[in-house]
Amino acid sequence: MPDPEPCRPGIGKPPKPNPGYCGPVSGRPDPLYAGKTNEELAKHLLDNFDSFGERGAQYVTPKNLENMAGRPLTCHAATDHNIRAAREILQRPGLVEALDRHSSTGQLDGLIDRLKITMIINSTNPFKYHDDKEVAQAMLERFGDLKSGFWRPAIEIGRLRQLAGQPLTGHQQEDELIQLAKEVIQRSYLLQQMENTGHHPYDGKIHKDALRWLSR
Repeated sequence: MPDPEPCRPGIGKPPKPNPGYCGPVSGRPDPLYAGKTNEELAKHLLDNFDSFGERGAQYVTPKNLENMAGRPLTCHAATDHNIRAAREILQRPGLVEALDRHSSTGQLDGLIDRLKITMIINSTNPFKYHDDKEVAQAMLERFGDLKSGFWRPAIEIGRLRQLAGQPLTGHQQEDELIQLAKEVIQRSYLLQQMENTGHHPYDGKIHKDALRWLSR
C-alpha cells in the first residue's frame, strides 16, 4: 500500500519523489495551474520573481522559464509550485509574448521585469495577449470603423491616437475599438510597420495592403 506521506523526512535516506503524490501526471493538464487565469500565473511569477532568475537579477528571461519548467518535481512544495507554474506559462504563447514584449515598443526583447508583469496583471485590454499578426488582423476586420469617414481610403494615425486617448464608454463595440487603438499605439514598433509597409510609406496613414501583409 503506498505511503500516504512519501515526502515526509524520516530516518535514513530521504524517499525518492513520487510524481503520483508530488504533482500531475506527465502529459496531462495540471489540475491546479491549468485552471488559473493568465493574470494569476503572472502574479505567481511576480510573487516568486527571484526564484525564477538569478538572485538579485532585474530580469527573468524566457530561457529561465524553460529551465524552471524542465526541472523534475522535488516534493518540496514551494519549488514544485514554481515548476508547475512555469510549465503552464509556457503552454500559453500569448502570455509568454505579453510578458516578453517591451512596454513601449512592443518588440520581444527576451527580458521580463517586474514592471512588465505588473502592467499585464493590471491591464484589462483584451488585445494584450494577441500577437502582432492577430492585432493587424483585428485592425483589418475593423478597418471601416477605424477610418475617419466612409470615403477615406485609410486609417489616419492621428485619429487612431485620438481614439486611444478616449475613456471606455461601456458600449462593447466602441470599447473594442478604443482598446484596439490603445494596444496598437502602445506597440510603437508595430505602428511604425503599419504605416510604412506597402505602397504608401510615411504618409501618417495605415492602408489595407499593409494590414493584409502584416496579418499573414
